[in-house]
This record gives sequence, C-alpha cells and structure tokens, in this order.
Amino acid sequence: MVRLRIWPVIVIGLVVAGLAAGCSDDEPDRGPNDPEALAAAAALTTDDLPDLSWQQNDQTFAEIFATPDPDETPFPLPPEYEACDFFDDLEDPPTPVPTLSSAFNRSFLDVGLDRSGAYIFTTVSVFETEDAARRAVEEMHDADPFGSLFDEMTEECEQVVADSMAGVDDGSAIIVQRERDPGFEIREAEIAQLKITVSSSAGVDSSVTTVATFVRGHVVARYNANETEDGLLDHEELIRAFIERVTDAQLADRALAED
Repeated sequence: MVRLRIWPVIVIGLVVAGLAAGCSDDEPDRGPNDPEALAAAAALTTDDLPDLSWQQNDQTFAEIFATPDPDETPFPLPPEYEACDFFDDLEDPPTPVPTLSSAFNRSFLDVGLDRSGAYIFTTVSVFETEDAARRAVEEMHDADPFGSLFDEMTEECEQVVADSMAGVDDGSAIIVQRERDPGFEIREAEIAQLKITVSSSAGVDSSVTTVATFVRGHVVARYNANETEDGLLDHEELIRAFIERVTDAQLADRALAED
C-alpha cells in the first residue's frame, strides 16, 4: 500500500535532522581524506538489493543542508497534518554541526508494476573525529527509535495519520504498532523493528519498518527499510552489505590519504 510509506519517510527525516544536530564541537583528529567521496562510496547500491524495479534517489551534503528558499516551505505537508503540532519542528531545516564533515542520503523505492511497498533509506554521516561519531550514536540510542514520535501525537493527530495511511476519511482508521524482535543480531549495530497495522473501513494493511544504526571509525550509518510484504527484504544481508560498503570506503579513503 503506497500510503503506508508516508509515515516512515517522516520518521527518517526527523532522524536525519537529529543526527546532524546531535554532536557538539570537538578537537579534530586525523579525519577522512575526502569526506564527500567517502560518504557517497559508503552507501548501499542496487547491486546489494533484491531483484526489484528500484528507483534510486541521492542527496548530497549540499542538498541535505541546502539554504532554504524564504518563499517556500522547507518541508511541505498536506493541510490535514496541521493537527500535528510536532511537525512544526520541520519548519526549520537541520543545520550541520562543525564536527559533521559530510553526509549522504540514498533511498530506493520499488516502482514496479507489482509494487511490493518496499522502501529503503540509507544515511551516511562522516564526522571529523571518531569521538564525535560515537557520541552521535550514543545520543541516538538514548531515544526510543519508534515510540517517542507516536507518543507525542494528540488523538486528533493520530486519527489524521491513520486516515492518511488507510486512504479513508471516515474516522474508522486505527493504528496499532508493535515492536518486535528482528530475529538476528549484528555486532556493534543497534537494530530495531516495528510492525504497524492500520485497520479501517477499507480493510487491514500492515507494514514493517526495520532500522539499524552503526558506527565505523568516523562514519555513522543509518539503515531504514519499510515493506508492506513482510519478509520480502533480507535485512540482515542488507545491513551486513551496508557495513561492508562503509568499511571498504574507509579503507579506500585511508589509502588515498597515505599516498
């Protein structure tokens, strides 16, 4: 169901903004040789993904933290979301802290004729210091990766979100969320999974969101995948491929710095 992607995308945006602002200044150590090239090289590619009709979208550091046009709303939302006061935070775009050297977002959306509802979002943030990267992850781990956003909803806001996800406007939509065990562990990676079920007069639809965060050296990486067909994506394989991409990109960057 296409509408079930709306909420995970909003969650991703908030997470990216939090990561960018989550670290204070720090004395630089020997940082990456080319932060922008490192960030881009560390992202997942379509070669890592299952054989579906993926549409890829990239955002560079300059695009993520672009200077907003004063005549435009930085994060336009449908008018019905005015009931959700916490979206007011999105009116001010994120600002990179001094220790954030670069960042790169890459997302994939299955746009095939038999769309699976699969959506994968990866974020790579490169910091000047390893300590800054570690502290950014520690601050992210202090927060509930899912529940805090839902807890902030008023009943009116929750109904608006439920109606939007279900594609109805009769007040019958109800959201049920349940965190569950992803079924695997990866060393030094924080992994969580949430199943969201929306019941309404239109029927019952479910989606599963899987998030993972890990730090390798100066790099903080974030994986966020949503699927309406449960079990379609092998998250363990994808996260391990992501870790390998980050590791290889760091080794290549280090080799260039030593030449």
